[in-house]
Amino acid sequence: MVSYRYDDEFADAAGLAADQRTDTGVLAQELHRVLPDAVLETGDVMLANGDTVPNLLVVNKVSSTDFFYVGSKF
Repeated sequence: MVSYRYDDEFADAAGLAADQRTDTGVLAQELHRVLPDAVLETGDVMLANGDTVPNLLVVNKVSSTDFFYVGSKF
């Protein structure tokens, strides 16, 4: 688990309010190593400033939530 703050340029482009710019989650690259089905590969993504993020990975929250719920002993 990591806490992070979105870059202001990204947050502005995504329309995130000031109280939505920090979050807690997992790193998709690390989750992909142990639960590859819980991660979506979106391919290369070009940012508004022209930079490219190669092979952007995104946590599939539905898949990972199902896994943790089914695997839970509670």
